[in-house]
Amino acid sequence: MWLQEAKYPSADDRYSMNELQWMQYQLDNSASVQDVIDSDSLVRITFMPTSFLHFLVSDASGDVATIEYLEGKMVVHPGKQLPYTVLANCTYENSLEYKASKGKKEGKQYNDWTENSSGRFVTAATMIEAYNGKEDRIDYSYKILESVSQPGGTKWSIVYDISNKVIYYRSEINPVRQEIDLKNINFSCNDQSLFVPMSEKLSEGPGFRNLTYEDNVNMFRTLKNGVEFINDAVPEEAVEGFGRYFETIKCK
Repeated sequence: MWLQEAKYPSADDRYSMNELQWMQYQLDNSASVQDVIDSDSLVRITFMPTSFLHFLVSDASGDVATIEYLEGKMVVHPGKQLPYTVLANCTYENSLEYKASKGKKEGKQYNDWTENSSGRFVTAATMIEAYNGKEDRIDYSYKILESVSQPGGTKWSIVYDISNKVIYYRSEINPVRQEIDLKNINFSCNDQSLFVPMSEKLSEGPGFRNLTYEDNVNMFRTLKNGVEFINDAVPEEAVEGFGRYFETIKCK
């Protein structure tokens, strides 16, 4: 998620990659939250990013942590240091401080950005605390996401059932909830990249199909043209390079 205060590491001996490649690297190489944390000794996010992010990571064992890059260093809130498994667009410490302050009669005054971001943090954290187990947990998760959505700003809502390996999602252009059961996908090593547009209804369309350069570059170009800060930061040559990137990834 966006974090304007993020400052990624300066150049050093570690391998560097952009912030989205870093996410893909972790998905490809890390089996646990601890693996993600330990990878900081080997890889880093480049100090010349396209966007400034922080991360909420979890694994099938139930382990959870927030990962932020502040003043060039990885800052982690793991396990017991994570009283609320929530992240918005302020640093985790700032959101904790905001929640504590709002519980007092004479609370501290905050700027509009913090009120918006950490306010959503408090809403989500409070709803998680109030969950009694009677309501379907996927439905309740979507209630939380709806309660913190921002009209005109929220483009999609995704719920990851990590233990059962099922992904639920819906988007602004397709508000009907879709479901991807990873147990039904063949992950054998065949060097085929599959995709499905978020705009499609999985039950009605052709489903996952082979990704082509034309498909990929068109998706990147649509993203670039639709998001102002990406449009300004990413040249057309980079879009064409991104479109070819998946062809360079091979199974071991």
